[in-house]
Amino acid sequence: MKLSIRDLGGLLVVLLGLFVFVTASPARTVADFNFDWEFSLGAEPSPLEGGEREWEQVRLPHDWSVGIGFTQEESGCSTGFVQGGIGWYRKAFEVPESAEGEHHSLVFEGAYCRSEVWLNGKKVGGRPSGYVSFVVDLTPALEFGEENVLVVRVDHSAYLDSRWYTGSGIYRNVRYVRASATRIPEWGVWVQTPEVSEEEAKLEVRTEVVSSEAGEQELEVEVEVLDKNGRAVASETSAALIEGSGEVVSSLLVAEPELWGVESPALYTARVTLRRGGQELGTYEQRFGIREARFDSEEGFLLNGERVKIKGVNLHHDAGLVGAAVPRDVWKDRLERLRSIGCNAIRMAHNPHSVELLELCDELGFLVMDEFFDEWKVEKKKSLVWLSDNKAPEEAARGYTELFEEWAERDLKATIRRDRNHPSVIMWSIGNEIEWTYPYYPQSANYKPHQPNQDLSENPPDFNPASILERMGGLHEGPDELYETAKQLVAWVKSEDPTRPVTSGLVHPSVGYATGYAKMLDVVGFNYRHWEYDGAHAMYPTWPILGSENHGTREEWEEANKRDFVAGIFVWTGYAYLGEAGPWPRKGLEISFFDFIGTKTPRGHLFEALWVDEPKVWVGTTPAEKSEHKLGENGEWHYETRVYEIPQMTWLRRWEWDFIERRWNYGEGEPLVVQAYSNCEELELFLNGESQGRLVMADCEDRIGKWMVPYAAGELKVVGYEGGEAVTSDVIETAGEVSELQVEVNRKTMQANGYDVVRVDLQLRDEKGLSVVTGERRVEFEVEGPARILGVDNGWEKSVQAYQTNELETWQGRALLLLQATKAAGTVRVVAKSGDLVSAPVEVQVED
Repeated sequence: MKLSIRDLGGLLVVLLGLFVFVTASPARTVADFNFDWEFSLGAEPSPLEGGEREWEQVRLPHDWSVGIGFTQEESGCSTGFVQGGIGWYRKAFEVPESAEGEHHSLVFEGAYCRSEVWLNGKKVGGRPSGYVSFVVDLTPALEFGEENVLVVRVDHSAYLDSRWYTGSGIYRNVRYVRASATRIPEWGVWVQTPEVSEEEAKLEVRTEVVSSEAGEQELEVEVEVLDKNGRAVASETSAALIEGSGEVVSSLLVAEPELWGVESPALYTARVTLRRGGQELGTYEQRFGIREARFDSEEGFLLNGERVKIKGVNLHHDAGLVGAAVPRDVWKDRLERLRSIGCNAIRMAHNPHSVELLELCDELGFLVMDEFFDEWKVEKKKSLVWLSDNKAPEEAARGYTELFEEWAERDLKATIRRDRNHPSVIMWSIGNEIEWTYPYYPQSANYKPHQPNQDLSENPPDFNPASILERMGGLHEGPDELYETAKQLVAWVKSEDPTRPVTSGLVHPSVGYATGYAKMLDVVGFNYRHWEYDGAHAMYPTWPILGSENHGTREEWEEANKRDFVAGIFVWTGYAYLGEAGPWPRKGLEISFFDFIGTKTPRGHLFEALWVDEPKVWVGTTPAEKSEHKLGENGEWHYETRVYEIPQMTWLRRWEWDFIERRWNYGEGEPLVVQAYSNCEELELFLNGESQGRLVMADCEDRIGKWMVPYAAGELKVVGYEGGEAVTSDVIETAGEVSELQVEVNRKTMQANGYDVVRVDLQLRDEKGLSVVTGERRVEFEVEGPARILGVDNGWEKSVQAYQTNELETWQGRALLLLQATKAAGTVRVVAKSGDLVSAPVEVQVED
């Protein structure tokens, strides 16, 4: 059945110039397919059957859940108190008659989830997984020279199918690829660097060729290697006979290569041209880096022969107010902030992330753990009201486990083919904490799970496989399914990419070694198990060890940093993320280095002091009655964990931070705990110029400077000393009433490309220009010019204000507005208003 867009409800679409590439006949062209879509939410009536629906104009990437906003209706804490549902997308386009006989496809980088794609009423593809990129062949269903109607159904009715926020819809990019019938398919070029030195690099370029044309063909594959300036530094042409499909392997040498590294991430491009009888059939360009990366059981991680300690963070795939539909500029801003505190690695927790994020990691020099699954064959429980209540309704919690048997191999291999050219990707991870779904694993360990403060001197972690398997014998019979599944997953990885190591995040590595699960891995990931490093290394000295998930504490870092055989750590987490939260209105977790809007947290300041060499000090304050740090009668500090509203959530304290704020506004004489984080040898606190005491940091058990001080208005200052000399300081001053709305932008120009994003940061200030963090205000942003509002947020984990609007209440005196350029040039002008306060305007030029 041929459906017209008019039959589907009446949409005026201007088709002229929709795709530049359809007016000519080049061998291979790629077009942006993100614009001019329509969207409608709700399962029925089906537009495929002519049902009348209301449609809204949207552009991709698009996340309808974040657009709906936060609610307790048909939602839950695991996914951040947002709704799912079933959404429909449609788009009309034309392809000229001259393109018949060629191959036409769409590349979907991600649609969450259970997507199905129809063209002109014929089903042409889809993907159950919401994270995996996929290609849809449009060729059999295209009508050349006529209007084509594309319809996509996305089913996220199981809105609690994950332990965190997933987003809903076509939330990543879509592109249209027009190619010759004999062509290089998507992700069909793989550049390997088997031999690398400063003098010379040997490259092996594998080019896949597929054809829908009958018979054997004589083809030529030309490979050119271009440096960052576009200059050819190597080339080779190979002849091949191809029938149906085949692979051509080209070997090249690059003299004196620029090596990719965390400090100098040099990139090259392989330009691969396919020809037949002298006629060009298509050119495929693939970016890559030349580097040698390996893990060693004694030296940790080595990049180009030099030891690099991994200073990593875990990231979920959402980015606050934009949900899962994250623009490239937002990821770039986040990575640059992480880089500023010394971070050099990202774990893509816990499923495949966006191509744009990987490209940025390539460009900025971040190391990447690329992860496939959070669940295998047994589901992890999802929560409804508060984190770990495990009460998500069964139908709402249907997740990937029911797809695993049928789709795991295809999804894993598709992700490897997509990502294996990225030099940033240094390892593949097959899973995360899978042992929780097999209770006999934690029960076979000789210690309680997630109890890092237990007395391990009397009951050290047991790595003796005989005793572990003896305990397991009374708990489990038959083959270990976890080991068998891991063995299969590793085999699939190695079949696609034997060049990179395989890891997994284990919460019970001692048991994993005994069963053989850990021994299937090239690098064993330890999740929250730093006290097991020595026992594991002693018993299994040939297995490299990595902190794959770690509490964001000084102890976790130091325990890894002082052991060469531990490659490094990945802290949970780099940025606050939606979901894994509760009770209402706690929509997500700020247990991170940066909050939802990119403000550096106290934890972020501590790790900057740990990871960056420059002298650093940061000071914050807490009312004594709220502080967990208590000062005893003899001047000794001790620690008392705070009481939780829901006692079952007390375990979360190990991830949360001290209650500490960046302010100096309290009641006169109120006792306050002042804390300072620093990498200096000594610290001294001054209140209004008078010393409150000087500390030697080596004498502080937790390496945090602490003073008990009665409040007095004025200036609180901490000075850091090295070798007895003052080298840095940090100051907080008493702020007055709000008298100014300060608005700043992170860039003055954008391109009129429909993609560039500008941050508009707002800070409440007093008449002296000091930040005011205690008097919240309702703020409205007025925006004029060629930009669309992506949303607003204040960074607070308990703010359930709508994102996609232009007004909100501040939190700690801050707010963020994100604007995205349209395709028109002009001046964007932003003003913030709150009552009788009006900010000075800021302007951004949008240029052609």
